[in-house]
Formats: sequence, structure tokens, C-alpha cells
Amino acid sequence: MRVVLLVLALLLILGTLALLGVSALHFWMSSGPPIPQPKDVFFERAWIDLGAAVIFAIGAAIALRARRQPV
Repeated sequence: MRVVLLVLALLLILGTLALLGVSALHFWMSSGPPIPQPKDVFFERAWIDLGAAVIFAIGAAIALRARRQPV
């Protein structure tokens, strides 16, 4: 069970890092180059990705905490 929780935590951490990168890209797209879509769309997508990254990080913290507690 401890190995499963560790793998789950690692996958959630990788997902968090990926979503942070996508969120940074969307924040940049909302303030940077001229684009065919409205910049508000990218700003909204950035906040959604950032929220998902926070949820993944909380899930990883819970998995790591559950792994440390004795059964």
C-alpha cells in the first residue's frame, strides 16, 4: 500500500508541474503576443490550470502524509 501511495504522489507531483507550465504559458499568452483569440480566454484558462495544479498538489500532500502514518 505504501508503494501505491508513493507512486500516486509522484504522478500527482508530475501533473502539478505540468499544469504549472501550462498555466504560465496561458498567463503569458494573455498578456503577450497578438493572437486570434481574445486574451481573456487565455487568462481564464490560466486560472483554471492553476486551480487544477493546486488540487493536484493537495492530493500529493495527502498521499505522502497517508504514506507516513502507520497502519
